[in-house]
Amino acid sequence: MHKYDFIYASVGVHPDNIDVKEPSTDDICYLSNNEKVVAIGETGLDYFRLKGDLTWQRERFRRHIRAARDVKKPLIIHMRDATYDTLEILKQEKAHEIGGVMHCFTETLDIAKKR
Repeated sequence: MHKYDFIYASVGVHPDNIDVKEPSTDDICYLSNNEKVVAIGETGLDYFRLKGDLTWQRERFRRHIRAARDVKKPLIIHMRDATYDTLEILKQEKAHEIGGVMHCFTETLDIAKKR
């Protein structure tokens, strides 16, 4: 990353990655302290591929948002078949204070306008 001045990175774990060591908020913050890391993510919720108890996915998303707020970097958000939970978590964790982009968004314009 440092070798090329035009390459930047983000730090996060995709919501489908179930078989990985869960990063703590501190882990994410530590990795994102590099000046070449410009965002936190890809993160979010994906209920399309995985079924069952996805509490771990929601908790991971919350950790990513908290880390992003701590290091003041925007989020790269993945939301697939999880509209209500995603919007609720974004609101509860005050994600609007840091902003970001919706990387995976398959909803309507009305949903996109919700805050």
